[in-house]
Order: sequence, then C-alpha cells, then structure tokens
Amino acid sequence: MVSFYTDDDLVGAQQFPGDEGTLQLATEITTAKAGTTRFRARFANLALGVTPQIRVWDAGDQLVAGPLSFSTTTPGQWNSTSGAKTALPAGTYRITFQTDRYVARTGFFSGGPIGRGDLTGITSRVGTSTLAPPTSVSTAAFYADLDDWVADDDPDPEPEPEPEPGDPVVEEPRVGESLRLAKVMDEIALAVSAIAGIRMYGYPNADIRVGDAGAGYVSYPEQVLFNQTYSRGTAGYTAVRICMLTGNPWQKQSRDRVARWADADGPSSVVARLEEWAWTTCDDLTVMDGRFEIETIAGIDYLALVLFADVDGSGRD
Repeated sequence: MVSFYTDDDLVGAQQFPGDEGTLQLATEITTAKAGTTRFRARFANLALGVTPQIRVWDAGDQLVAGPLSFSTTTPGQWNSTSGAKTALPAGTYRITFQTDRYVARTGFFSGGPIGRGDLTGITSRVGTSTLAPPTSVSTAAFYADLDDWVADDDPDPEPEPEPEPGDPVVEEPRVGESLRLAKVMDEIALAVSAIAGIRMYGYPNADIRVGDAGAGYVSYPEQVLFNQTYSRGTAGYTAVRICMLTGNPWQKQSRDRVARWADADGPSSVVARLEEWAWTTCDDLTVMDGRFEIETIAGIDYLALVLFADVDGSGRD
C-alpha cells in the first residue's frame, strides 16, 4: 500500500462547508514497518478559506513533521505535500490536515481499525489547536493520509519493459467524460450549500437534521435522457428535485428565508447562483421551475422550497 485510503473509500462521502471554523482533522494510522513517505489530503470541491497544512504527531504527542505545505491545492482532488519525503519509524501517527472546508464519510471506522498491508487505520480525530494533536475521536473518514509510502525493506519495483521497435502503442480509453448521476447530485448539493449556507445532502436522507439555517437534499430526476443527438454525443436529466428546508411553516422568518432563496436575482437568489455556478460534472444546469411545500421529517413540519432543474452533459462517444 502506498496510501491507506483508496478512491473506493470516497463512495458516500459528503462535502461540509466552512461553518465550523478552522479544524485540525486527523487520521490515526499505524505503520508496521519503518519507511519514507509524503502526505496527502482530499480537498473539498470548494476552494479553502484558510491555508491548508499537514502536521504529523507520534503516539507520544510529539510533532514529527510539519507544518507541511502542499504542492497543489486543487479543489475536489487529492493534493500532496511538497518537498522531501519524511522518514517514519514503525509506530502510530496522527496525520493532521488543517482546513475549514472538508470531505467526510460518516461511520467509516465504526467497525474498528482497518488493516491494509503494512498500514492500519485506527480512527479519526478532531481538534482546533495547532500546538497539540487533535484528541476528540470520530468514526468518520477525513481523508488525511500517507502518500507514496515505501517501507524501508520493500524491494525496488521491477522496471517496465521497453516496447520492442515497431510494437503498437495502445492508449487506454478515456473514462469519466460522460454524465454520472451521483456526481451531479453531489455537486448540486455542494453548490446549494455554498450559496445558501445550509447543510445539503446529495441524496434523500431519512436522518436529515434541519438546523436554524436550514438543510436540504437533492433527489432523483424525473427522466434520464440518452442519445440526444444523432452522434449520441449528449445526454441529460430532467426535473432533478432540489429540496431546501427551513423552519416552522407558520413563522414569518421561515417565509422570509425561502422568499430570499426563491428570488429571481439578488445576493440570496439560489436560482441565479446555480445558473452561474462553474459546473464540473455537467455542461449546464437550468432551473426550470419551483414550488413551496410543507415537508414532514421525523414528525416535524418544515417549510420547503423545491426547485426542479434540467441538466445537460456528454453522452456516449
């Protein structure tokens, strides 16, 4: 293993906006062998509002590396630390990522430690201080990780054989260019949370918690469209349901909040901001219409603004 987390571990992860201030989010990892490594973190899809840094603490709460800067800070991607690799003896470490917007998958460590080769993920931890390692335990995955880990006794990899003269060079097919519904739903949730300042989920969530600022979720489209041109080059979704929830339906402050969200333009207009959003998972999103509803969750009524959006993107090549 050159890292602990795999891309499969990102399935089910959610984006969390910067409403909790600057956090120190750590993955506690045990290395069975001594080795050398850089470090990495998965960045949220929205640019961070603080300078991201990595710090590494040992089991005795001693800082053994950092603060380390990143060679890149690309939203929505793994980003690695710059500079020379760090030598780590066998032991347990808290790899800590400083951030104000983050990606997390709840319950990841709920079954206990996870072993992968020479690396074992123990748990996650949360704190705020840069002077001591974070101590509050969390079962969520925060995606602070080793990068290009090499144990000291690992053999050097065999070099790739050079192609014989005249051998054809075959390129791997491009993957991920066409529409992917789950990714589109996640990005819509991220966009709305960034615009309206509320916690949004990229799927209908039975356990959603509606706070003072509101909450919401993205539900499935009414239709999935294929082969929208003769060359099969475009596809789309119609009437993707975006449900934004606020407080008591019978209170004026609830009306005022959804009214601002529903404005055709202005600083609080969700419609205007969605159509200005720089989409990465689709070519275009257009809000077609909306309506006000009363939605009941866990026996409590909430006032809801429900928007319906059409999405266009690439189909099959």
